[in-house]
Formats: sequence, C-alpha cells, structure tokens
Amino acid sequence: NRMEPNNGAAGAKEVLTFCQPFKDRYDKCFNVWYRQGFLRHQLNNPCDDQFEDYKACILEELSARGLRISGRQPNENSLLRSDETTK
Repeated sequence: NRMEPNNGAAGAKEVLTFCQPFKDRYDKCFNVWYRQGFLRHQLNNPCDDQFEDYKACILEELSARGLRISGRQPNENSLLRSDETTK
C-alpha cells in the first residue's frame, strides 16, 4: 500500500519510481528545448508545467510516505528521512 510510512532510501526510491513518468515527460521536453531552443539562443524554457508536475508528484509522494526533504539541495541518497526520526 502506497500510504504506509516508509523509511529513508527505500521510500525515496519508491517515490522516484512512482514519479518516473513525470520525470520522463519533463526530460523529453527539456532535451528538445535545449537542442532546438537554448542552443539557438532562445532562453525561454517552455517546460515549466512539466517540471511543476514532476515536483508536485515528488512532494506528494514523499508526504504520503511520511518522508520529507531536509537541507537545501535534495539528493535522493542522503537528504530524505522519515518524519519519525526527527520527533
């Protein structure tokens, strides 16, 4: 069950796996823009919606598993921890 609390790296890996389709959509959009836009000096990135969808998925799934991001720059291996370890 996806709503049961999970700990640390295992929970983070599940979140990343669950949200992979959102990441894939963002990556595809970004790669097209990078080649066809950025490298031709078109700096307006049209992929903001895909990024926001991916970010929302990550944050919602972390919350559903009782995990949170600690620190300023998320790192899937070291910055996710269970809320229960901070109580």
